[in-house]
Amino acid sequence: FAMLRENQYFNQDKINLIIGGQFYYPGRQGEIDATGNNHREIALAPYFGDDKNHANDEELFYPMFARPFEDVATDRMKLSQEELDKSGKKTGLAIYEINFHTTGGEAPIELTNDFVTGAGGALALPLYMLVYQRDMGAKNQCAFTALQFSFGIGDNRYVRVWGMLRDIAATARKRPTWLGLELVNRVMQGDMVAVDIEGERTSWTQKPINSVEEEISVPYLHAFAYKSGNTRSLILFNLNLAAPQSVNIDLGNVTGPVMRHQIAPKSLHDDNEDAENVTITSDTIQPEDLASIELPVHSLVAVEWNAKA
Repeated sequence: FAMLRENQYFNQDKINLIIGGQFYYPGRQGEIDATGNNHREIALAPYFGDDKNHANDEELFYPMFARPFEDVATDRMKLSQEELDKSGKKTGLAIYEINFHTTGGEAPIELTNDFVTGAGGALALPLYMLVYQRDMGAKNQCAFTALQFSFGIGDNRYVRVWGMLRDIAATARKRPTWLGLELVNRVMQGDMVAVDIEGERTSWTQKPINSVEEEISVPYLHAFAYKSGNTRSLILFNLNLAAPQSVNIDLGNVTGPVMRHQIAPKSLHDDNEDAENVTITSDTIQPEDLASIELPVHSLVAVEWNAKA
């Protein structure tokens, strides 16, 4: 990095020097920042997805949905940021790779493969990335990876991670993790802006299981918004496994219709391994339709529209 910076063609406004850190040991970020002067960001790999406890869907999915909020509130992302704050160098956080990492073999292989290829990934992967973006300022993030059918964990067992594509040549089907990112990337633009949420949000209390280390209360509804010029978008998650959520959305001054995209699987166990069961659906609605709109059970919904100048 020092050699790059010394080169006459180096332009720090065009080349971002990012060094790899260690998510599970926040102190490493402090060591790197204290002893290095040439990086601008430290990148982490906060993999997720633990199925050790799997008696029911609540044990499988709620801890996975809860953990990013623990990460930024009290756990490793928060602790990593505190390490960087000590140096005073204003070093940023990035994500160099993220996806499921359910490779410990604690659960039957059939259950694990159902877990990592199922529709829960369409919510979990973008949820983690958006929470880290909003709460930790991690703008540069990469999911891992486009291609890989499975990974061997010994004893002739193979977990179907990390490829977000089921395959290319045979079927070209997309796994739910891909679809979740595709939907979010489709509407993400310009700058992230604040969302004002009024009224009471119902929550669940997550016990410390499946990589959640401390009890935490997590709302079912989450929202992220963006703007670029006169273009606006809003991304909504309903993490409730049992019930839809009714919301009223005030978009302000809207011109023209609103485009809606959503992933609303019948079951979080649905996958695209042998047939296309999980898809992105899109339709056009009118602004007045958002005065009362229902977010389906365990769903990811995004709307995009144009605002008046």
